[in-house]
Amino acid sequence: MQAIQPKWFFKLGSALIAFPLTNGDVEENRKLLIPQFPQLRFTSVFAEDAQLVNGNMQVNIVLPPVKTNG
Repeated sequence: MQAIQPKWFFKLGSALIAFPLTNGDVEENRKLLIPQFPQLRFTSVFAEDAQLVNGNMQVNIVLPPVKTNG
């Protein structure tokens, strides 16, 4: 019997972004997605923070607060 591997996703706001590298780790996938999602450049994500949601592993992205002058 073969175990089914869950699919991994980043959750950025309400968007779910599938990992482009199915065999890559969280950091490799984050770096690969930075050109399309520049918000990921300023975040730190860890595989330990992933949650199992509807049979898929989901890593929530917490964006830094917006800086304003004044």
